[in-house]
Amino acid sequence: MILFVIIGLGMFLAAHKKNNPDLTWPDVVEEALPETVRETVKEVLPQTVKEEIEKVRKKERKEIEKEKIEKIEKEEKQGPIRDHPVEEKKTVPPAAKKESAKADENSLGLAPGAYKGRLAIVIDDCGYQLGPVRTLTSLPLKMTFAVIPFKPNSAAALSIIRNSGHTAMLHLPMEPVSGGSSETRFVGVGQTKAQIASFVQEAIDSLPGISGVNNHQGSKATAHGPTIRAALSVIGENGLFFIDSRTNSATVAEREAGNLGIPTGHNSLFLDNSSDIGAIEEKIAQAVKLADRYGSVIVICHARPNTAEAWKRSYKAVIQSGITLVPAASLLQ
Repeated sequence: MILFVIIGLGMFLAAHKKNNPDLTWPDVVEEALPETVRETVKEVLPQTVKEEIEKVRKKERKEIEKEKIEKIEKEEKQGPIRDHPVEEKKTVPPAAKKESAKADENSLGLAPGAYKGRLAIVIDDCGYQLGPVRTLTSLPLKMTFAVIPFKPNSAAALSIIRNSGHTAMLHLPMEPVSGGSSETRFVGVGQTKAQIASFVQEAIDSLPGISGVNNHQGSKATAHGPTIRAALSVIGENGLFFIDSRTNSATVAEREAGNLGIPTGHNSLFLDNSSDIGAIEEKIAQAVKLADRYGSVIVICHARPNTAEAWKRSYKAVIQSGITLVPAASLLQ
């Protein structure tokens, strides 16, 4: 009987580890124990045993982080992260539609009325510069704006966004793999649950009226289950949605948000990795085609002058394409 219990426990722990590869084995065992039992065990364990467990935990965390970094570096060499297959899998539209495309193409090379589907555009980094925020909120497009907290222009950006009738989000700073966020304060892997909860709540409170959250940077934090769960718990408690910016293909953020019952979705394409206006316009056209191909997608760009200019030049073509622009919240599950 004892043997079956041990085998069953082993299988349970192995399955939990498989579903949470970012956890160390000590973390897996701790999470499997009820909280009262966990605290009791910690109290009765000799200090020497605790130190050995911590050594194992630290060693395994280093190995996990090393594997993640190697994976990311490999992907960077291969090109940008793709959430969708490269091959065209959609049924080819009617011939008449394609034949008329060249004659009727607009400035983005999109045939008017030839595209269907829903496209949500998230504008990150609102709060650094106000000019691009004013430009983008003035366009007749349903965009969602993510405000970086604790900046001199954060409150002003939020006011512009809300007064223009658009949805505002918190653009929550999180720790990147590269080491050292662009922000002085951020959600970090080495922080306690209480530290993370305090910072996330403070960031939420600093931007009254927001509807959701997405991550600023965060390639390390979003790939570490305990860290992102601590942040998401606070997000859920505040009744907010969460969009995973997908700065790392190893992210577990969207999955963890779903497990917590938080409305969630993910970014499928960054539009302005290049600051060249023409390159941004090409990405905007690509976003339209992705929405047409898959029915709906969320894409991200930033509140920067060239990005705003690219949208000024191309928004009419996007509207004329037949695609439906929607707030990001409408595409969450």
